Amino acid sequence: MIETKRRTVTEYKYINAIHLIETTVRDTIVALQALGVQGWVGMDYDSSDGEVTFTQTRLETDEEHNYRIAMEKNAESRAKVRDRERRYQDYLKLKEEFGE
Repeated sequence: MIETKRRTVTEYKYINAIHLIETTVRDTIVALQALGVQGWVGMDYDSSDGEVTFTQTRLETDEEHNYRIAMEKNAESRAKVRDRERRYQDYLKLKEEFGE
């Protein structure tokens, strides 16, 4: 991976609690440990719908980073065009008001 200023990405995985419960306590522990090995470290239970939300935090990949940078440059470019157009419209109004 290229060394750059990466942003942190938080991902979420939603699993209904009924699907986490295995036939034995040991099997349930093994299933939860497997999620931990995959990088899912945070866990929150929502009693209203029975869903467990797992979270993991990682640095963005090269592809994600490059896409974000391209989108930021694109937005910057569009903002410059809008600013230039706004200034030109202001110029036309002033030109009309004060003449040449």
